[in-house]
Amino acid sequence: MSTAQELSTPSPWARVRRALEVDRRAEVTGLVGASRGALVADLLGPGRARTVLAVAADEEEADALARDIAFFVGEGVVRVPADAVLPYDDLSPDRGVELERLSALARLHVSPDRIRAVVLSARGLARRTVPRRVFEASADLLGKGVEIAREALAEKLVRLGFTRVPLVEDPGTFAVRGGIVDLWSPADPSPVRLEFFGDEIESCRAFDPQTQRSDAEVPEVLLGPAREALFGPEAKEAAKAAVREAAERVNRPTSRVREV
Repeated sequence: MSTAQELSTPSPWARVRRALEVDRRAEVTGLVGASRGALVADLLGPGRARTVLAVAADEEEADALARDIAFFVGEGVVRVPADAVLPYDDLSPDRGVELERLSALARLHVSPDRIRAVVLSARGLARRTVPRRVFEASADLLGKGVEIAREALAEKLVRLGFTRVPLVEDPGTFAVRGGIVDLWSPADPSPVRLEFFGDEIESCRAFDPQTQRSDAEVPEVLLGPAREALFGPEAKEAAKAAVREAAERVNRPTSRVREV
């Protein structure tokens, strides 16, 4: 092929873009390794897709795909993990995976304009997640100058699924000591220490969960669900009704339904 012919031949990425513009779909085969991340980065170029949903075959592939996309795209890549435990299995889901998923969903709810790619496995795509209305009803921002009674804040955190502990060392926990409330929201990378003066938050600082020492001031902390199943009175009754209805459809023994 001559040099002129090479220059006139569109690149593979350009052919994909053209197929998407004309037919609204493109079947691409033969991509291996980091080339998938390069394709996503090209699709996110100026004047093109605002956000890409990337679905991998399994969790291991999804982890690798997220790393490759982040290499080419930078910030704004959200990984939504899936559980290894199926619904109604006699096993508890991994708490760490649950918190990672809640963190990803919180980012999607609070700052969707900053998200450039969402990566998950086929199993994760098929899995039900916390409805957006739950985040809309419960999400709140706390920071310096916000007025809220410490007792009311503690009650709100419990309703959101946070666990009260002596020392905050893990996401989804909080502690109250006099005029100080420590909490670690799943949406944030580190815990924060809220110092109160009366009912007003006087300072909001990040702190090291290992040493418990305060660090730099942070502008705000996002409160959101710390558990996927929030069992308030209404939710409990709805969950019982849903379990009974599902059990009737598959003729589940009454004794097993009581256990669930």
